[in-house]
Amino acid sequence: MFCYRSSTTYNCLREQDILPLPCPRTIRKYLSLISIECGFDKKFFQLLKKRVGVLTNEQKHGMLVFDEIFLRESFNVNSQTLTYNGLEDFGGEIDSSGLKANHALVFMFQSLALNFRQSIAVFASRGPVKGT
Repeated sequence: MFCYRSSTTYNCLREQDILPLPCPRTIRKYLSLISIECGFDKKFFQLLKKRVGVLTNEQKHGMLVFDEIFLRESFNVNSQTLTYNGLEDFGGEIDSSGLKANHALVFMFQSLALNFRQSIAVFASRGPVKGT
């Protein structure tokens, strides 16, 4: 993220060995391997069951956290999947208007006893997400 904010500062920190930062090309390569979809994460409950199975009763306590963030509006075509990125997307839960998204609502599970958090769902919308 720092690389996109100020590439000059990022390159200075990287080239002067102030921070051990990867090449921007490496970051883009890793990000291209991640499948990012809006809606509920299909693998969340499988991962949670696997993770919680080895914990003690005290370590199993957690909470549902949600936060809405403001996004920079952008629109592009994913050449690998031939789909559009940057439009409203509620993961098939409700119909979208097809407008550019500028907000995202993120749901996460946060463990109270461990340093463990897992995203559950992401919804992209035009303006704040409605209650429906």
